[in-house]
Amino acid sequence: IQEEFDRLAREDYESLQRQLKKIKTELALDDWAYIQLILKLSQEYTSDKNAATVLSWFILIKNGFTTRVAYSSNEIYLLLSTQQKLYDIQFFVYDKQKFYVISDHAFIAKSLFSYNGRYPKKLDAANLKINERARFNTAINSRALSFRYKGDKYQVSVPVEKEYVDHLSTFPQMDIDVYFATRPSAAVSNALLQQLRPLVKDREQQDAVNFLLRFVQTAFKYATDKQQFGKENYLYIEESISYPSSDCEDRSILFAWLVRNLLGLEVVGLDFPGHIATAVLLDKPVGQTVRHRGKTFTVTDPTYINARAGMKMPQFKNTQPKVIPIS
Repeated sequence: IQEEFDRLAREDYESLQRQLKKIKTELALDDWAYIQLILKLSQEYTSDKNAATVLSWFILIKNGFTTRVAYSSNEIYLLLSTQQKLYDIQFFVYDKQKFYVISDHAFIAKSLFSYNGRYPKKLDAANLKINERARFNTAINSRALSFRYKGDKYQVSVPVEKEYVDHLSTFPQMDIDVYFATRPSAAVSNALLQQLRPLVKDREQQDAVNFLLRFVQTAFKYATDKQQFGKENYLYIEESISYPSSDCEDRSILFAWLVRNLLGLEVVGLDFPGHIATAVLLDKPVGQTVRHRGKTFTVTDPTYINARAGMKMPQFKNTQPKVIPIS
């Protein structure tokens, strides 16, 4: 490993660095997309998986990411430190810091030997939060979402960007507050806000919240993550729009974003046992409420079909949920 690192260091890697950073800037790649670019480049460069892993490690270090390589038997693995806690992905702890195994080949080792060489320059954990939407050349289709409210039928057309949704599907699972705090792409954002804003503009506050509740409750088919994906899978808003179905977490993420951006109201997530909902800070609280930081929020459940603001699912009527602040 040391010999291969030294060999790569003698190559003209600065030229490669400039090209990679140019692509990163042009496409506005987030850290995870940039890491995927580097992994794909390494796999194209050599068919030897171990050599590709060491090359990825070398390039990631030169880009300032905190990474390690480790080995078991004849396999070398790439490990990445991240600012967010990741789920459903194996990790090891070195020097009190978690490193997640991100190698593409199957990982079966229960223990690893890690290479302890230290890079002399400052390295940082990767940030898997999406702050800027990557500019992919993506084919855009549209999805029609229809629902009824107070006897009237409404329909909203929303763009589906397949390549970007495919990219989002590669992200490891993180804490739900990361998804609550992530903005959708400009195309999806503009479509939803431009079509829904006139429909809530002249409504009384509680009625506007109920209108958005009905949209999220009934315009999407419901399926649990296990039914749709075979495992727990929080969805970004673009994914909820793209996939056939969504569950309570996904609907809560979408609803919270709509209320904040269309009505300008404060929203928090609610974590019930096995269920996620939301609560909105109305001028006049109604029905079931929760207290958070001295404020009274009205319970709003995007999964409880036809429920209005202030209504909890019957099984949670006497349950006090954990509040999830949304930044």
